[in-house]
Amino acid sequence: MSVKLRLGLIGGIPLVFLVLFASLSVVSSLERLRAADAAQEAVRTAAVASALIAEIQRERGLSAAYLSARGESFADRLAAQRTATDGARAAF
Repeated sequence: MSVKLRLGLIGGIPLVFLVLFASLSVVSSLERLRAADAAQEAVRTAAVASALIAEIQRERGLSAAYLSARGESFADRLAAQRTATDGARAAF
């Protein structure tokens, strides 16, 4: 074997492993980034869903109060709450 070939192997083999290790590191980082993006989207969805649930619960409470009063009170508040619930549903 010539000296040039030996030097090429001495420098080339570690270089190949370095490139391989760097590639694996980049792939791992990309996977973590994708997982973080998915988690962030899940948190956003949960926040919007939570807001919708809160509005539905308010509407449910006002509906019960309206029915208990036999329609004699709470009509304005219930109508306003239905609008708020519709807005939260649209946002979801």
